[in-house]
Amino acid sequence: MFSGHVHPIQQGRVFALIHSYLPNLSPAEKRIAEYILRNPERSLNLGIVEMAKACSVSPAMVTRFTTKIGFTGFAAMKATLRVDILSSDGRFLEDIEIGDSAAAIVEKVRDLAILGLQDTVATLDTSELIRAAKAILNARPLFFAPAGVSSSGVIMLYQQKLINLGILAVPPPDHSVASTYVSMVKPGDVVFGISHSGASSVAIDFLEQCQKQGATTICLTNYSNAPITKVSDIHLITAASRASPIFGEAITVRISQIAVLDALYATMAMMRYQQERELSESGLGGER
Repeated sequence: MFSGHVHPIQQGRVFALIHSYLPNLSPAEKRIAEYILRNPERSLNLGIVEMAKACSVSPAMVTRFTTKIGFTGFAAMKATLRVDILSSDGRFLEDIEIGDSAAAIVEKVRDLAILGLQDTVATLDTSELIRAAKAILNARPLFFAPAGVSSSGVIMLYQQKLINLGILAVPPPDHSVASTYVSMVKPGDVVFGISHSGASSVAIDFLEQCQKQGATTICLTNYSNAPITKVSDIHLITAASRASPIFGEAITVRISQIAVLDALYATMAMMRYQQERELSESGLGGER
């Protein structure tokens, strides 16, 4: 990871993808990831053998790493990294520190939020967003998997929006009664799990059991290869990985989650509008 208190703001797909996969990489893969994060410009000038030597891994491991995070190979990753660096505005992201003025804190929080949103946009698969929107629109009802305190607050906000679309959402159950809720889930139902780390054993077990019963499972998590993705049919991925060691990552996590859920809601609202418009036009056509 970056050391010190000043981090270059890299706006692009490579950095976002690396941060998305970082917690679940092997030690050798992490060495490659962290080398690129610390030395993006230098990485552009290295061949695969040189990169392998710099990270004390084999060239095959470098190739495996680049394909794991979504590229066809090392050259493809470098091509995208080059675009990322050229499009960077050269600003720096500074950690919140003791003694910062209120004005400085506001600016740093703004930069953290912007970076989290930019990285999320870079990693979010819109085809998965569309799949999730279609599934939830047809849900009867929508179930939520057990969630932590932070995710529960985000879920409450989303539930209120769903009411506008006439969608009934069952709130996340308490961990102690999660198994009872599983019995309520039927084939064809939709179950949504929200976990920043994607490693909540209760949420994972809940989704796995519901999936076995024929439900469509959706997850919203920060890491592309998190355990929760293994028991989810549809994956919505945020990228709010970088945060101040003093301030914490809660605000970037929450903002990114809300942004994805707002995009999901807007997509659903557009689909519902188009459906109603088509029905209306069909009815008018029949009257003629």
